[in-house]
Amino acid sequence: MKQNQLKKLKTTIILAAPNYLTPGPSPKGRGVTMVYFMATEMHGDAVPKIFENARVLRKELTFAEKVLWNEIRSRKLNGYKFRRQHVISLYIADFYCHESKLAIELDGGYHNTKDRIELDKLRTEVLNDFGITVLRFTNIEVLDNLDFVIETIKTHLTPLEREHNF
Repeated sequence: MKQNQLKKLKTTIILAAPNYLTPGPSPKGRGVTMVYFMATEMHGDAVPKIFENARVLRKELTFAEKVLWNEIRSRKLNGYKFRRQHVISLYIADFYCHESKLAIELDGGYHNTKDRIELDKLRTEVLNDFGITVLRFTNIEVLDNLDFVIETIKTHLTPLEREHNF
């Protein structure tokens, strides 16, 4: 991870830590240091609260998320499996395809604020450090131009390696 990104990540984690952990560092290793350690792992060591949040978000999809999910679920998109509200480190990707290491984020109007734009940029950089490509679409793009969104996603899917039974 680049030094500048690491510094930004630590700043973000300090801001996020109270939402996920017990207050302050403790002798047992809880606190910001532990969060940073977890942020360097892709999935398995994510904080349990994030998994709870992901479960809630799966039940409360936005209309745009429902529309896109209907198009990509059950391997409908060229045989690729997508997961919705998938935990990656400290983040929850709206949709994720592990086979292509592709995350898809749908952004509502609140993503247009200066602070949110900076946080989204940092989030994308961190996910890129895991080798994940992040595609961002607005809710309006999904609702008004779904064909464009689907075609854009298709261009970022890596070819599937299938077993051949001859």
